[in-house]
Amino acid sequence: MGKLQVSLRDDQEAELQALSRKTGRTPGDFVRHGVDLAIAEAKTAPETQAETAAETKDDDWKKAWLAAIGMWEGRTDLDEMRAETRANSQRRDAELEQHWRRK
Repeated sequence: MGKLQVSLRDDQEAELQALSRKTGRTPGDFVRHGVDLAIAEAKTAPETQAETAAETKDDDWKKAWLAAIGMWEGRTDLDEMRAETRANSQRRDAELEQHWRRK
């Protein structure tokens, strides 16, 4: 059996000692029982923290995706932007070609 040091509030310790005297069980018995209850509760909980974090991450991605839908709708400058991007790409390709010819 492993050992674990636990810090209790004064009121918890007083209640534990009183319960121990009343029932004849040791304080350690009550602490172990409490740990068993906490473990059982965590196992039967509908969501663990890891699942909640994963769902939050998924939800964030979905919210961002839904917010992006239609963000270009109504833009009148898209053709101009495409032409500018194409010109910049062609300019960069020409610069690279000249650079490689020099070597």
